[in-house]
Amino acid sequence: MRETLLIATAFDPNDTFYASCSPTLSGQKVRDTSMSAAAPAQITTPPNRAKLKAQPLAEQDFQALLSMAEGAAQQLGVKYNDTVNTSALKLARLAASARKVPAQRAATLQKIQDMAFEMRGEGASFGFDVVSHVADSLYKVIDDLPDQSNKLGLKIIEMHALALNALLAGGIRASDEDEIARQIIAALGAARKKAAA
Repeated sequence: MRETLLIATAFDPNDTFYASCSPTLSGQKVRDTSMSAAAPAQITTPPNRAKLKAQPLAEQDFQALLSMAEGAAQQLGVKYNDTVNTSALKLARLAASARKVPAQRAATLQKIQDMAFEMRGEGASFGFDVVSHVADSLYKVIDDLPDQSNKLGLKIIEMHALALNALLAGGIRASDEDEIARQIIAALGAARKKAAA
């Protein structure tokens, strides 16, 4: 009597099959000479047992989960407010240092760019899209800086850090809701293009 293999994961030209889920043949090599080019292959898709076990959420359960998630996001936004203010102050100190201390400029600019990279992602996640816009522009200024001794570029980096501090001190979180924020972000973008030239 011949045993039938339900699923074979691979075979070689010598008709050796490697079983992956047959309980009696799992992991064993099986020589099956009855398989040839003329015999059709049968592919079986096992049922999705996890889906069968999962129960759909009732509407009230979904709403409860949604309100819990929104509450957690608001709490994180409050914590992020302190974090971003601290980061913005550190950016301003680093930007001033990059301009004033040429010996450490490369390392300082790398720190600023790393912080800007993180802040541009975090800002939008916590409802501070103004942080994302300024940090993105700051990241690009450093990326496009023709050389690290470019005085205009270094001043524009410092200008980004100071603008971010001013926007946060003014309680501005969303650039699309505030005309001053839009003007500052536009001015930073124009300055960035000037530094890259």
